Amino acid sequence: MPTFKSLIDKWFSNHLDDREEFNLDTDYKIFDLARCLRDALLQLDTTGVPPAAGAPLRDNGLTGPTTPLVGEVCYISGNSTLSRARGNVLGTARAYGAFSATGIVCVNGVFPVLFEAGLTPTAGSVVYLSNTVAGRATTVAPTTPGQYIVILGILKDVTGYNSGTGSALSVNWQVTIPILIP
Repeated sequence: MPTFKSLIDKWFSNHLDDREEFNLDTDYKIFDLARCLRDALLQLDTTGVPPAAGAPLRDNGLTGPTTPLVGEVCYISGNSTLSRARGNVLGTARAYGAFSATGIVCVNGVFPVLFEAGLTPTAGSVVYLSNTVAGRATTVAPTTPGQYIVILGILKDVTGYNSGTGSALSVNWQVTIPILIP
C-alpha cells in the first residue's frame, strides 16, 4: 500500500513533468501546497522523529551519485534516485535539495550549497541553479534563451568563499519551479 508521502511525491512530480508552461494564478498555489505537504512529511523522515529546532529538513534513503560533494544541488532523476541538477534543460532543472552526506539530502531550511568558481558573492544575493556546471549554484542570473531560471534561495553568508575553485556557502533554501528563458 502506498504511503501518503509517496502519493504526494508522485503527484508533485507528475504535475510538473507534463508541461513546461504554467498558469501563474493557480500553479504557484498548488505547487506551494504540495511542497508544504511534502516538507511536513519529510520532517518525520525515516525515524518518525522531528528534527531539532532550526535544523534543515532532510530526505533520507535516496540513492545519489557515488561521490556527491557536500552542497551539490540535486534533482530526482528516477525512483528514489538523485542526480546533479543543472538549469540548461527542463529535465535536470527541477532542483530538489543539496547533498549533506552520501544518501542524505537537505530539502528545506538553511544549509551549505556548492557555488561555481569565479563569482563575487555577497550576503543577501539571490542564488540560482547553474546552467553551466551540474550540481552548482551561482549568483549570476541566467540569460540564455531556451535555458531555465531556477531560484534556489538567498545567500546567507559568504565567509570562506574560494573564487578559484568555488565553495559551499550557507543558503536559505527557497527553491522555485524552473522558468523558461524566452
